[in-house]
Amino acid sequence: MTTLTVIFQIILITNSLWCLTDAYASTKDKFGNNASILSVSITPTSVSTGTYPKIVGIVQNTSRRTNGKKGKALFDIIVAVTYPNGAKKSWRWHDAQFSARQKKAFTCVNGYDINQVGIYKVEYFVYNKGRSHLYSSLSKSFISAKASAVSLPSPSSMARSKTIEEPSLSQPKTQPASDSTKQSGMSGQRTIPVPAKELSSFENLKPSVSERRMIVGIGGYINTLNFSAGPGIIVWPVKNLAIQGAYGFGTFTSYEARVFYRFPLSRYLNPYLGVGYLHTERQATVIGINTKIKGDSATAFGGVEWPVYKNLSVYIDISATPLTLKGDITNGSQVATVKVRYSPITVYTGLVLYIF
Repeated sequence: MTTLTVIFQIILITNSLWCLTDAYASTKDKFGNNASILSVSITPTSVSTGTYPKIVGIVQNTSRRTNGKKGKALFDIIVAVTYPNGAKKSWRWHDAQFSARQKKAFTCVNGYDINQVGIYKVEYFVYNKGRSHLYSSLSKSFISAKASAVSLPSPSSMARSKTIEEPSLSQPKTQPASDSTKQSGMSGQRTIPVPAKELSSFENLKPSVSERRMIVGIGGYINTLNFSAGPGIIVWPVKNLAIQGAYGFGTFTSYEARVFYRFPLSRYLNPYLGVGYLHTERQATVIGINTKIKGDSATAFGGVEWPVYKNLSVYIDISATPLTLKGDITNGSQVATVKVRYSPITVYTGLVLYIF
């Protein structure tokens, strides 16, 4: 193996490690902050018309340290109430400040129409400052019935409350908040909200990268230690099970088929495990004869998927291949045994563009 090849492989491995570091950082905002809605409580869950329940959402800055302005993380908190007739009303806490690991309670203001009969849905959303990234959302429901009713059923008996990671169909349309709301969102451990400028309508937003169902992708792959690079294709017949094929040329010429399962743990980094079958060969000249030394082997691998932008994803995995490349060459009365070194452990990096 030439010195140039070794240097090239070291550069590829270093680049892979940088990709993993950047992928981890991309799960947070530019200041390294992250947030989660821990709970939404509604008390009571059944009320008579004209009577407001108490609605409180608990939001936590899940980052262990905060690098934002003045050591505080800034989040935009939105609460939306959907009436039984489908109308919506929302409020926002603008630039609510959080210390590292801090929790705050946000109480929904009693400023919506509570005179309708049926199911009210309450949704909390937490965004970064500027609302370019949704961290988390949570929803719950309660029942409003006429006071003359014999009994008030619980929301679960009429409609199942649903907890969601992020809204895929509708979110509040954000508008600038009033100064009073900014002050409310930035005060103390427990925040008593002041109604912000009403968000009069909702808009449909495209789902995030990890929510969109990708079926077929094409791209390129590099085997960094057993140098080989070339095109590849990946197909997802079901949501988290993929079939992959790749062809590579370089120091080795290889053909590989793979099957792997993805574990959708987050919007940005998804680990996967799989098995495959590899055929590889290398050109060699022995006792004056040009020949190809060939071998086949099963492979096992594990790695991470990183959706970087819209339909573009990066794949990085470590593969184990117990392969021996060995052959006997005969030239007249001369017989030679050729053995080619093939690293049993290697790192694959790939870039895939999903076409649909």
